[in-house]
Amino acid sequence: MKTRTGANGVALPPLSPQNAAKRVRSARYQLIKSKTIDAALALQKAERDHRDAVRDHLSLAVNNARPRLLVLGYGRHGKDTVAEMLRDLHGFRFISSSEFVGRECIWDSWGRDRYPDFDAMYADRHNHRETWMELIAAYNTPDKTRTARTMLERGYDLYVGMRRLDELEASRHLFDHVMWVDRSQHQPPETGSMDITMENARTDLVIDNNGTLDDLREHVAAFIASIT
Repeated sequence: MKTRTGANGVALPPLSPQNAAKRVRSARYQLIKSKTIDAALALQKAERDHRDAVRDHLSLAVNNARPRLLVLGYGRHGKDTVAEMLRDLHGFRFISSSEFVGRECIWDSWGRDRYPDFDAMYADRHNHRETWMELIAAYNTPDKTRTARTMLERGYDLYVGMRRLDELEASRHLFDHVMWVDRSQHQPPETGSMDITMENARTDLVIDNNGTLDDLREHVAAFIASIT
């Protein structure tokens, strides 16, 4: 799927097949009216954009067999545990977003010179949360949807662990549900390496992870039952 950008480089929402078809009709009218080379080139671009929009629409339809979920929460509050339950008990496709971006860019740009292998870098990530946040932010510049969009395009159903509010607001429309995993009775909120909070995330629901693992499984199962 191609990312559309405006004149200032900011990512634009995906172009729907319907709107792309309207642009083709408008470009054809302008070509008939003006008969200029610029109008002919504009029509070619409109037709190309329409083909891309149809292809992207069909691709998303295939990938949308399951709801697309964004799982948020502070560090060590149980996000990955919830995602593993969704994968193991309910069939969702999942990879940690930290592992995904680590393999996509952080290992080559930062980790290779500091660690013997990727696994060592990944195991040590909790000691460098702010550095990882900055590197992921760079990967998502100027397209704030890059990580989320790429993961969904590759067939994953879950994005787990988004850390920046601007990326959340840019990517929210890509997901069917946004949830927060809360373990605040046992773990403190995260500071410094994350500007998304439980208050500003505007999630659809909160998964309570202040009890036992069995309690958590019941909460996850209840959530799945509510959306299927």
